Amino acid sequence: VRSADRTLDLLELLAAQPQGLRFADLVEQLGLAKSSLSSLLRTLTAREYVQRTADGKRFRLGRKVLELSANYLGDGDRLEAARRAMQHLADQFGETAHVAVLDGADIITVAVAPSRHAIQIASTTGRRLPAHATAPGKALLAMLSDAEVLALLPPAPAAYTPHTIVAPRELLRELALIRRLGYAYEAEECDSGLHSVAVPIVDATGRGIAALGVSIPTARLDHGAIQHVPQLVAAAAAEVSLSRFPHLRVRRVQPLTIAWSMASLRQQAYQIVYRTIDQAAPAAGVDVIWADAREQPARQATDVAGLLRMRPDLLIIHAAHALHAEALFAQAAQAGVPTIAFQRPVRSRDVDFFVGGDTYEQGRLSAAFVAQQLGGAGRVAMIQGDPYNDNARNLAQGVYAELQRYPGLILIADEPCPFWSRERAQQIAERMLAEHGAQIDALIVANDDMAGGVASAIAQAGLAHSPVLVGGDGDLDALERIRAGTQHGTAFQHWADLARETLSFAVDVIRNQVDRSALQHRSLFYNPPGPPVYVRELPYIFVSCEQLALLEQFWAEVFRITLPELAPDMARVVRPLLTQQ
Repeated sequence: VRSADRTLDLLELLAAQPQGLRFADLVEQLGLAKSSLSSLLRTLTAREYVQRTADGKRFRLGRKVLELSANYLGDGDRLEAARRAMQHLADQFGETAHVAVLDGADIITVAVAPSRHAIQIASTTGRRLPAHATAPGKALLAMLSDAEVLALLPPAPAAYTPHTIVAPRELLRELALIRRLGYAYEAEECDSGLHSVAVPIVDATGRGIAALGVSIPTARLDHGAIQHVPQLVAAAAAEVSLSRFPHLRVRRVQPLTIAWSMASLRQQAYQIVYRTIDQAAPAAGVDVIWADAREQPARQATDVAGLLRMRPDLLIIHAAHALHAEALFAQAAQAGVPTIAFQRPVRSRDVDFFVGGDTYEQGRLSAAFVAQQLGGAGRVAMIQGDPYNDNARNLAQGVYAELQRYPGLILIADEPCPFWSRERAQQIAERMLAEHGAQIDALIVANDDMAGGVASAIAQAGLAHSPVLVGGDGDLDALERIRAGTQHGTAFQHWADLARETLSFAVDVIRNQVDRSALQHRSLFYNPPGPPVYVRELPYIFVSCEQLALLEQFWAEVFRITLPELAPDMARVVRPLLTQQ
């Protein structure tokens, strides 16, 4: 039947082109008259078997095609079984459950069981969402190889919220974790105010044919309960699947396993830590399993529960939030897994060791430099870090203690900056400068990213004199500002050395080779103090223009370690340092 042949030819052609085709391309490839093709497209579009792309310039397969294919799901009545599992999850949690399939770079929701709450998530059958920004999409992408994922997604995936993963290397690292844990977690990456967990449904060949998931509004999120959701979703998906998940067949590739839960891997410093460990771990006989909580405490609680189920030899936690961190270490203690608090102090008696720098000493170094520059007399303003972060409070206490040694130094403005935000720091600095103006002789800022915002505020203020500006972390931007004279110093740690020291110390802990008598045993906090813990401290270094070679040498080494990950603007700053050496 000619009309049926034409219809099927058109659908098969569009199926081979997930990004869609223009009308002219369809005419050329199908060899149809424009009038015949127009009529065919009108009918198929009305029936939702074909749809226009967002720009209206191309045609692609519509949701009805996916619904037909989803009803098969590669094996008889898999969809019906998935729907039953989905409804069971919705009844169990009282939240929206759903089944989705992968369509190119997107997922299509093929079944929904709504929440029993009055306020519900807007999830409907046939809804198309980006795979890289959703839990079901990431669960299904993880069933593919890295090469297949990169070929499937656009070179620059769209960002739907500030939390969307758009960098290919970040996404591949996320998928590697999903393969190890067996589930995907999404924290406000597609829709603000929404967390989701999803697990792939696997056919007899081990192929991911759909994903089963649960979505929970952030407002109803329970940090203690969310960590159990992946297990329950995985159990429901396993009942529908026809084979075991590939991750369950993964065996240890190294004698020792360290699970490392980071609050974030986005900052320059933490990228350096990750890349350094990634290169050094195999030679040390260590398999490091990374989890990036992306500063989401609920996600970190889920990550830690999943990592502990893998029975690592040791767990390292870089806490996303001080208020929720104690429960993480308590879980590890209950599981009998030794722990290291990395870089961010925690008020918990279940912490075995702390490795990192003392930001109290960082504050003292910064204030001492200011005192030297001002000759022991002048007016100082301070912009602290996040008010709910213990490192920020420790740093402020260090500044206060050092300033007390100089009666001529007066702190005339002092304010915390929520979320360590560069933009908020600039706004705070603008208010301080508007109120105190030329009276401010120096500004002490909690980190270099915030110091960048403060430098902009100083430049815009048009002051007759330039206040002394100090920050912390030793960022590349700070290096450039110190070189240009718009920032005067920074207190930083050698992040690559910190990474190597942490790895070496972790191996000693696993092998029970740590000499506790050689470590400090003290509180990590200065106001108020907390329980004592064994501390392996790596000191901060203060760098001004006179010692800028130290910072340049550090970034030259980092460039060699992290060359593939460096952004073009970072490479532009560091590459000349290599030629100088």
